[in-house]
Amino acid sequence: MNSDKIKAVGKEGENAALNYLLNRGHVVAETNYWSRTGEIDIIYWDQDCLVFAEVKSSMEDSKYALAERVNVQKQKRLIATALDYMSKHKPIVSGYRFDVILLNKIKADEWKIEHIKDAFWVNESNTYE
Repeated sequence: MNSDKIKAVGKEGENAALNYLLNRGHVVAETNYWSRTGEIDIIYWDQDCLVFAEVKSSMEDSKYALAERVNVQKQKRLIATALDYMSKHKPIVSGYRFDVILLNKIKADEWKIEHIKDAFWVNESNTYE
């Protein structure tokens, strides 16, 4: 699959993930938040918890390969970017978490979605667990 096709599937997957969250009543704070440390695909509210979500999409049915793309280095960039977001926006939250949303394209507008809540954690020293 060429890079344009991969980018198109990725963008379609992000839109499907966004619709998935909105259909469940979540309020989206921001999409594609960029800082010098990286990007967070979707930032949304789950009640008073702020959620930083990484979206991974594919046309192949291999959720494990997708999940493995959120490796330690990616987790560290997500944590740093989330800390940047919180320092700039200073949201009032009861807590925050990191989710991963995995999407496999089944056909034209149909996706198999797996939403992994609390996919990884941050401890006091801002490192992953």
